[in-house]
Amino acid sequence: MMMPTGMSEAWQQAQVLAMRQLGELVAAQTKRLDSQTELMMDMRDRLIRLEAQEVHKDVEALRGELKAAQARISLLESQRDRVQGVAAFTTWLGKNAPWFLAMFAAIWAGRETLQK
Repeated sequence: MMMPTGMSEAWQQAQVLAMRQLGELVAAQTKRLDSQTELMMDMRDRLIRLEAQEVHKDVEALRGELKAAQARISLLESQRDRVQGVAAFTTWLGKNAPWFLAMFAAIWAGRETLQK
């Protein structure tokens, strides 16, 4: 570095030195800002993964509830089928019981007459 010969040159060198220092400070701040940006991106990615895990947990919980509901529906359907079966048998028996009683009475009467 050269020694200033006049006041204006000293002033210019001081300005140049100040500008260099400002440039170095801006470069350092830019590096820090880049580092902060990388850190924020990393934190954003981690947050996305955590939220995805929470969503996964919620989906698993819903799957469990769905399986329980399907089991309950199957149980209710089987109960309904049994009730419908009993109702169908009762209806059939109601239609055919008089014929069975008449046939039984005829067989009983025929047996009585054969024994005499």
